[in-house]
Amino acid sequence: MLAPSSTPNHTRSMPSLAATGASSGIGQALALGYADNGVHLALAGRSQERLDQVAAACRAKGATVTTDVIDIRDRQRLRDWIISVDDDAPIDLAIANAGVTSGIGMGRLFEHPDIARNSRSARAAWLPTST
Repeated sequence: MLAPSSTPNHTRSMPSLAATGASSGIGQALALGYADNGVHLALAGRSQERLDQVAAACRAKGATVTTDVIDIRDRQRLRDWIISVDDDAPIDLAIANAGVTSGIGMGRLFEHPDIARNSRSARAAWLPTST
């Protein structure tokens, strides 16, 4: 279970988690794994239909859930979502799960720097600064 955050002026009992890529795969599994009574999940992904399915399963486990369709390459939209989620329920744990690899394979531990530099997904930061 996540530990609730507290500051001198703010104490809460409901932990809050924000996750991108939550509509399938590892993101879905993490959302379901953290779903519990007293946990707030803010889930983002590219498919509203799949997000709705994940959200329903998380709610059935007792979590409160909000969903949003986001393409993480849209830096301003991602930034606005993070700020909104954090304003509504300060984030205790952020899972930046969305993205596409350029093909790490056997014997290659890292993406080639030129591929990563040119990837639109690689340029999407978790909390980009406004331009």
